[in-house]
Amino acid sequence: SSGINAEWPLRPGSQQEKYPQEIKDFPYGTSPYRLPVGHSDRYFISGYTGFLPRAQELIARTYPEISTGALNLHKADQDRVRGAPRQNIIIMNRARTAPPKIYASDSGLIPHYTGHVPTMKYKFGRTFGATTQNVLNKSV
Repeated sequence: SSGINAEWPLRPGSQQEKYPQEIKDFPYGTSPYRLPVGHSDRYFISGYTGFLPRAQELIARTYPEISTGALNLHKADQDRVRGAPRQNIIIMNRARTAPPKIYASDSGLIPHYTGHVPTMKYKFGRTFGATTQNVLNKSV
């Protein structure tokens, strides 16, 4: 008899000592996209690597704050678009035109172009512009 009055399992001594529990109105695992604006779980944790629309506009905050703001901006955009009256789209038939040329025969490609250039691996010792000029070897 050590003088401690305890029951097993241990229980809090009064109602004020109980841990506060948040009432979850949405099931665990609900996507932050689906939660209403102002909900305490409407954010992504730091380290989330998925796409977050409108996040590129928000800087100098913690990631949960950025994700909350981005989700709210995205929701506002979606509400605005969904609330806009739908307009009829008229498709007009136009005469087909030739597609634009990718490789111009009279000039070289733009510097720092990182796409494919035909026969580039067989050419060396010249500048990029000179090497890519008339790349398809067509006569001008």
